[in-house]
Amino acid sequence: MFLIVGASGLIGNRLYSYFKNKGLDVKGTYYSKPLKDGICLDLNGADFSRILELKNLTHIFLCDGITKIDECKINRNVSYKVNVVNTIKLLGNFINTDVVPIYLSTDMVYSGNEKFYRESDRVSPITEYGRQKVEVEKYIMEGFHKYIILRLTKVFDVKRDGQTLFISWLDSLSHGKTIFSADDIFISPIFIMDAVYVLEKLVSGRHYGIFNLGGKELLTRYEFSKMLAKFFGYDLSLIQRRSIKDFGFVEPRSLFSSLDPSKTIEATGVKLTGLKECFELINIG
Repeated sequence: MFLIVGASGLIGNRLYSYFKNKGLDVKGTYYSKPLKDGICLDLNGADFSRILELKNLTHIFLCDGITKIDECKINRNVSYKVNVVNTIKLLGNFINTDVVPIYLSTDMVYSGNEKFYRESDRVSPITEYGRQKVEVEKYIMEGFHKYIILRLTKVFDVKRDGQTLFISWLDSLSHGKTIFSADDIFISPIFIMDAVYVLEKLVSGRHYGIFNLGGKELLTRYEFSKMLAKFFGYDLSLIQRRSIKDFGFVEPRSLFSSLDPSKTIEATGVKLTGLKECFELINIG
């Protein structure tokens, strides 16, 4: 049995639905968004009794947590409790078992001063969120013989209910609203279903360790927003160039949010979806 912690969240929900549609034995947890046949779990409270009652559990996917960068800093006590303390408590129940943890991590474990980080590159987070991820990664690596840590860049979807990067931009453009987009940071976003396929292949192929996964294209947010507007025929003057400093974020943002996916692609054989292919999947009606 697979358990997906955070099955009502963005990645967790896509993963949960994918496994369900394949007829696999999978359970999911939820907190704020009810999930049919799911297990209610508040990582701030950490009552794991219903999880520990599950039989024949083989893999636990950790897709939950507080992921907003500034929130992790501003409300550090809460974010640290959820993202680190209680996540580690949950994992501790499976230390001496055959259960394999699959932990979704982030490119923010690196400093972001270089392009396309590899798994072997030194971690050096510049944000509280990144430091919290590193702490859990370390716990997993020291406590489990078999594990999967998948580090991801910014994940986007093509479904209108997700409100991820490109969808939120499209909603603004469709209403004639101006988009203010940074031209001094670079991102390589990854399509959510590519992440799902990679996770499936890593598990089924019994590939263990750390894996990086980022998109093929590396552009500034400003360049990506213009690409999107041009593809769908929206007025390019709606895209306004800004510096990342203009947004008043509490935490610093990496110059480069990119990962080298070579090891991951070699292990799984997954072919990453190009951005224009993804744009074609978006229903703008």
